[in-house]
Amino acid sequence: MPKIRPNIVPTHTEGKKMPTDFSRTLQVAKQKVIDKFKLTEYQVGVVLGSGLGGFADQIGLKSLPYSQITGMPTSTTSGHSNNLHLGRIGDKQVLIMQGRVHGYEGYSANEIVFPTRLMISLGV
Repeated sequence: MPKIRPNIVPTHTEGKKMPTDFSRTLQVAKQKVIDKFKLTEYQVGVVLGSGLGGFADQIGLKSLPYSQITGMPTSTTSGHSNNLHLGRIGDKQVLIMQGRVHGYEGYSANEIVFPTRLMISLGV
């Protein structure tokens, strides 16, 4: 279990040019995923937690580090690899989040839900 660190200030935006509003940031992130994976819509989204990273490694076709996605928070929790994967399960295109963030890491509610909203914007 990770240590609770309430005074941490997230630093995932350091060095990145961030759009000023949530909607614009989401659009920039969505375009990055589309450009990388060459798809505009996905059918299934999977969010993996600690100990489940091997699932993405087994079916992932392409990977994109969270650090390359504008606005995407990165976890400080052990076992979270901070990668977005494109994979296939049967005949379904699957987006797999290999890691997620938590409130005890110092992230705001908007930052915590950003990855899920990104997946929704991509059709999941």
